Amino acid sequence: MNKWKCDINPNRRRDCGYPGISKIRCSLRKCCFDPGKTGANRCYFSKVLAQSGFAETLEESAKEIKAGEQPLQAGPIEDVLQVAGKANLKCAISPFWRRECGYPGIKQRECSNRKCCFDAGKTGSKRCYFSREHAQPGLTGTLDESAKEIEGGKESPQAPPIEDVGQVSGCSISHKLRKDCGYPNISSEDCHSKGCCYDPSVAGTVRCFYKDK
Repeated sequence: MNKWKCDINPNRRRDCGYPGISKIRCSLRKCCFDPGKTGANRCYFSKVLAQSGFAETLEESAKEIKAGEQPLQAGPIEDVLQVAGKANLKCAISPFWRRECGYPGIKQRECSNRKCCFDAGKTGSKRCYFSREHAQPGLTGTLDESAKEIEGGKESPQAPPIEDVGQVSGCSISHKLRKDCGYPNISSEDCHSKGCCYDPSVAGTVRCFYKDK
């Protein structure tokens, strides 16, 4: 592995293994290995994995393996890492950071139709959630709102069909650059009726804003 990726202060290393893990097992996890410093994590996340957010998912899986529980994804943690860098990496998100893309009891087929990730293996976590590529400002806000309305037995006639929201363009705008298109606490319906983007995910920022032309 590239030396720069593993050049991390021993006190700041994030554990990617377990006590006594071998170099081969550590390599299978695509992590860095350094048995030289006693007391430090010998198998730890590289700078790339630590910054991508994938580390949180692997840490959760490692904790569950130590506790004798089933990992978040099916199969051993090594199997999870074999798909890293491929399609499944976009779904490798810690349960804490997952954004709802469905509703309680949603089926895998419907979740897939929404272009979202499906994981029914972790009780209490979101089973249908946004992938990394679709978790963008302005897109997830509309889907989040639609999911809440479905749970409440209501329809959202002004919003685009939930399967098509991911194709909406012009809504991926930084919070700092958004131009207000509504009023405080505006609903998604009123916002969409103005032809604007809706994203209530960050408190204190403009939730209804003009599209990027």
